[in-house]
Amino acid sequence: MALKHVLAAGSMAAILAAASGVQAQETHTLVPHFPDNFKTRTTIVSDNDQTMQGKPVATHSKIVMLTDMRKTADGYHATLTVESADSKMDGADGTPQAAMAAKMSSLLTTVGHVEATYDKDMMPVRIDNLDDIKTKVKALMTADTDPQKKAAGEAVYNMMFANLTPESAAQFLKQMKQSSMVFNRPLVVGVDTPVTGDPMTMMGATFRMTGTAKLVSWTEGKSARLTYSIAPTDEDMHNFVVAIVKNVVNQMAAGQDAKVKDMMDRMLDGMKVHMTSTCDVDVDLVDTANSHGDCTTRSDMTMDLRKMFTEDDLKAKPELAQKLQVITMTQSGHVVVDSVVVN
Repeated sequence: MALKHVLAAGSMAAILAAASGVQAQETHTLVPHFPDNFKTRTTIVSDNDQTMQGKPVATHSKIVMLTDMRKTADGYHATLTVESADSKMDGADGTPQAAMAAKMSSLLTTVGHVEATYDKDMMPVRIDNLDDIKTKVKALMTADTDPQKKAAGEAVYNMMFANLTPESAAQFLKQMKQSSMVFNRPLVVGVDTPVTGDPMTMMGATFRMTGTAKLVSWTEGKSARLTYSIAPTDEDMHNFVVAIVKNVVNQMAAGQDAKVKDMMDRMLDGMKVHMTSTCDVDVDLVDTANSHGDCTTRSDMTMDLRKMFTEDDLKAKPELAQKLQVITMTQSGHVVVDSVVVN
């Protein structure tokens, strides 16, 4: 009998311990609270450091955008206006990259108003006046008296903007809305929860940002902090980047023979790409339109130019293997996004 009592007591203790463990898991649901009509000012500050073949280039940009939200039957209608956009690039003076950075800053401020449809959780659904925006963008990117520069600007426009749809263009706005990915989902403090973003299309390539979200802290009636970790597989990153580069090459090398394209394909197929991104997001539990995000991203790329040639080519011309390099590039970025409700 004594043994039975001991076993029973042990079993009860185990049950109570397990129940205590379950209760210890602090769970909260992030429910969005937005006014019917409001304005927010969003400031995006980006610092990006890129090193290619040992040569560093640093880019700093700041974008300030005003968003006017109006409630509709299905969600919200937004009017977005870029109030200012500044970009500075160190280490690339006089290069095509520096010229493109300056043009993109000018582009943001001359587009005018962006009219967009959002759902009830404040996620962008589509850009309503995309045709008007595309007309302005194309005019700016092809406004050059030099025929070659004009053609180059049109080629870039075709790659980046021509095939955008109202829905795919909204993906660019979604990048600022990390907290919305876990609205109305029970989250356990300190536990990673799988999240899957909508497919993002860029320059003819499609990619889905998958990762995890973790509720770090919860102050009832005040604020919550979340951490998003995005770490796509190297295979997914490779396929995405290679698809973009191949589309660029096909645009720029239109009319070139099949041999040249085969060489590019071989080199790109051997490309290695790795990327990780972490974002800390603070959300106001009383007025969800107020938020703060701090993101760091790191990516690495390696591309062996010798892969353009077959083994037989390199054996026939061994000097090629000595001249051609392995291109390496590392890139680290830091982006801070603040959205504040204004009158």
